[in-house]
Amino acid sequence: MLTFTVPEQLRGFFLRYDRIAYSGLFAASSGAIKELFADPKHFGAEPGFVAVLHTWTRQVQYHPHVHVLVPAAALSQNGCEAIRAKHENYLLPYAALARSYRDQFLRHLRDKHPGLHAKLDPQLARMDWNVNIQSVGRGKVALRYLAAYVGKSAFSDERLAGYDAQGRARLWWTDSDTGKRQLMTLEPVELIRRWLLHVLPKGLTRVRHYGTLSAAARDKYRRLRFLLGGRAHAVQLPEERPLRCPCCEGELHRVGKLRPVRGPPLSTALLYRR
Repeated sequence: MLTFTVPEQLRGFFLRYDRIAYSGLFAASSGAIKELFADPKHFGAEPGFVAVLHTWTRQVQYHPHVHVLVPAAALSQNGCEAIRAKHENYLLPYAALARSYRDQFLRHLRDKHPGLHAKLDPQLARMDWNVNIQSVGRGKVALRYLAAYVGKSAFSDERLAGYDAQGRARLWWTDSDTGKRQLMTLEPVELIRRWLLHVLPKGLTRVRHYGTLSAAARDKYRRLRFLLGGRAHAVQLPEERPLRCPCCEGELHRVGKLRPVRGPPLSTALLYRR
C-alpha cells in the first residue's frame, strides 16, 4: 500500500482550490506509479491499482492524502507475461517515487492552471515530498482498512461520547504512537468546522481504478489473472435469434443463395448515347 501525502505548505491551497488540487493529486500519484512501473529496471510492465482519497486525521484535522493499493504484479508490454516483484517486501524505490510524484503534481498545475502555479512557493519544487510504501501481504487487511474510509465519513457515531458540563462535544480518538484511546473535547462550532473540512466537491470521484484494474482494461485484467494462475474467464456468447420479416415479423428461412451472374459488357456507344 502506497500513501501519497501533501506538504503542510500546500494544505491551504488544497482547501481553497479543492477540486483542482484533488485532481492534480490523483494525476500525480497515478502518473508516478505508472512511470516507475514502466521502467525496465523495476517492472517494465503495466500495473493495475486502486486509489482512495482520504482527507482527515484521527482528530478530524485536515490532512489530504491518497492511499493506493498496488498488486505486486503487472502485465508485460506485449501482454504475454506476468511480471512479478523481484522481492517480497520491496515494490519501488521510495526516493524516485517521491520525486516523480512531486514533479508531476507541479507540472500538472503548471500545464493546466498556470495562474495558480505561479502563486505556489518555489521552495516546493526543492522539498522532499513524503510517500509511504508498506507491504501488506495478500492485501485483505489493507482492503478492510480502505473500506472504512469509503463507507464512513470523518468520524462515526460510536466515537461521540456525549458532551461535558460546558456543552462541548466529547470525541474518542486513538493515538497512533501509543495505540490507546483518548478523549478530546471540542466546541460545537469547532466540531462542525472540522466536519465541513472534509466535504468533497460535488461530483468528485473519491475511489479510482487505474491500469489493468480500470473499467476500460477488462481484457488486460483477465489476461493477467490467467497468467497468474487464475481460472480462465468464461465468455458468454450472445444468443442467436432467428431473422424476422420487418413487415409481418414472421420468421425467415433460408432457401438458397443467389450467385451473382455477370452480364456482357456494355457498349461504349450505349453508355454515351443521347
